[in-house]
Order: sequence, then structure tokens, then C-alpha cells
Amino acid sequence: MKKTIILFLITGILLPSFGSIYLPQVALAQVIEAPNSIDEAKAMGKNVWSMVPNFGKELLQDTKQVLNWLFGGVFRIWNSYIYPILKKSVFPKVKERGPIIKEEFQKEKTEMKGEIKTEIPRVRKNIWQQIKDFMK
Repeated sequence: MKKTIILFLITGILLPSFGSIYLPQVALAQVIEAPNSIDEAKAMGKNVWSMVPNFGKELLQDTKQVLNWLFGGVFRIWNSYIYPILKKSVFPKVKERGPIIKEEFQKEKTEMKGEIKTEIPRVRKNIWQQIKDFMK
């Protein structure tokens, strides 16, 4: 889930920057000129439509290169700096405290079950009271 969110954020930031990719100047001039007749408009439409697959392929290739570079850098930093620190200092403490964490989790779980049993009826009454007050 986290990887998906990160991927969406990165593509949301990077993809708009690819909007500056240019079409060839000849094709751009043809697209900008107003057609004088219907036949010219059809020819212009065919011209633009023929450029779309190439533009899409180039965009995907550029995006792939940028994302590969970006994720390569992130994973290099993770593997060389962050993971060794976590492995050295954090992971052993988590292993030591594992049983304590599990016990606390079970306690919290039973407490929350009890709270749910008491809170849901109170909330139901409160909602019903609000509906009655609204009807008055």
C-alpha cells in the first residue's frame, strides 16, 4: 500500500513536468495553422493522430527512465545508509520487546472490545435523540 501511494505521488509530481516535451516543429506548425477547407482539416487530423502513438511511447520511455533512476537512487540510499542503522539499532530492540508488545496489543484489543460494547449503544441513542429533536 505504501509503495503504491509513493508511486502515485512520484508520478503525480513527475508526469506534469513531461508536458514540456515538444512535438517536431513542422508538425507543431501544422497543428497551429487554421485549416482553410474541410480536406485540410481532415489531413491535419490524420497528421496529429499519427503522432499520438509515438508521443505516448516516448513519454512512457522517458518516464520509465526517470523512475528507474529515481528508485535506483532511493534504494541505494536505503541499502547503504538507512537499513544498516535500522538493522544495528532498531531491529534488535523490536525483537527483545516482541513479547511485551504482543501482550500490550492483546490488552488494548480487549479494552477496545469493551469500549465498543459500551459506546455503540450510547451513540445509537444519541443519533435517535437527534432525529427526534429534528422532527420536533
